[in-house]
Amino acid sequence: MNWRPSDELGRLLNGLADGVLGDEEEARLAQILRGDAAARRHYRQFMTLHAGLMWDYAAAAGAPSEEQPDRSSTAQPRRFRVAAAILAAAAVVATLFATRDRSTHELVTLDSVTGAVSWSGNAGELRAGLQAEASLHEGSLTLEGDGATAQMHFRDGTIIGLSGEAELAFADNGQKRLVLKRGTISAHVKPQPSGSPMRIRTPTAEIEVVGTVFNLAARPADTWLKVDEGAVRFKRLSDGHVIDVPAQSTALASLNTAQHLSAVTTPRPLHEWSYDFASSIPPERWRGVWHSSPEGGRMLATAYVARRNPDGTTITHFGVSIRTAELNPPVALTAREDSIIHYRLKQDSPAPLQLMLLTSDGKGGYGGNFECTLPADRLHPDSSGWCTVEIPLSQFAPADPRPSSIRKHPTPVGNILTSVLISSYRQDTRLTVSSFQLLAPSSR
Repeated sequence: MNWRPSDELGRLLNGLADGVLGDEEEARLAQILRGDAAARRHYRQFMTLHAGLMWDYAAAAGAPSEEQPDRSSTAQPRRFRVAAAILAAAAVVATLFATRDRSTHELVTLDSVTGAVSWSGNAGELRAGLQAEASLHEGSLTLEGDGATAQMHFRDGTIIGLSGEAELAFADNGQKRLVLKRGTISAHVKPQPSGSPMRIRTPTAEIEVVGTVFNLAARPADTWLKVDEGAVRFKRLSDGHVIDVPAQSTALASLNTAQHLSAVTTPRPLHEWSYDFASSIPPERWRGVWHSSPEGGRMLATAYVARRNPDGTTITHFGVSIRTAELNPPVALTAREDSIIHYRLKQDSPAPLQLMLLTSDGKGGYGGNFECTLPADRLHPDSSGWCTVEIPLSQFAPADPRPSSIRKHPTPVGNILTSVLISSYRQDTRLTVSSFQLLAPSSR
């Protein structure tokens, strides 16, 4: 039998979405979520739906702030049941499209694009196979596949970078409003107009930014924030708890309201690190499928969208990714001149491999993507099919061939590795990885 939310939970969630809960009601909601796993799952679905539909894909930039709801006698609070809203999603969106005056002026320009990146507008427009220098008006940017990245800038110079599987809606009608439904962004926000801070919402948190440099990750059950410069106001949506996160600090807002919401000093990046799939189960958002074997755990490559053509057709690769920001607590890896990427892996049939490094600069901004190809004859499996692969950082070249991009990001040295991806291109060779290491020989 399917779990159904109680009338009380539905009422409290609607009140939370409308911004009209009192202190006692917020405490009651926190109590329910703390003690009921099914209620927490329902909350996550509700807030994802609310971010997508009731925020109108971030087009609510011109609407009153949630902190100042319209309490006039003519105001109609948004009351709906989640199940009905899910079934009627298309109708709700159509109504929003019909009743809202859409802004069609260009808001952002893409600086760089890697992999499958598409844009959808609020009136049904769709553009696939986006390239650098494309200009976009308000809507949603979607990245498919672990190797996908995009960097865009607003007209005031604010820069937003996305990487991996991600979806970000954006609008700016005098105040920037973004909805990060999933994935990770880096941001370098220019000083915003007085009284109109940038707001970014995820299914579990909301941040308020006047001007700063930070990274934000919307994960299935929480939101992770790392501030590099300035300060960010961080709100946990499950109970409305708000903190200020200063520079060089991180914070985590989860569904568990019993978990203390606080800012902690960001750990220093590591230049050596290892992950052994034989003894550790990776986060679910890493590319690949973990499975056990008599020798220990293994990570089997899975299909992902490497590129989407303008006509919507896709090119598929098969890979395994390492995304340290998805760990709890997250880990940052620094690329040094003497760094070596080390894998232990096997394939059912010999095939070349592609390695890709997605990076950010030392201040949280976009650092460039870099790639390296390993010919099949460089792989020397033993009698059981396993081989050890070591790739010096010097063998990675910029993935973006444009001269302007190469001048900006000539090398990964000094950058943070946000993702390391190994794939067998379009051929499924049942690539299997048992361990990953980042080595720095000169530090020993």
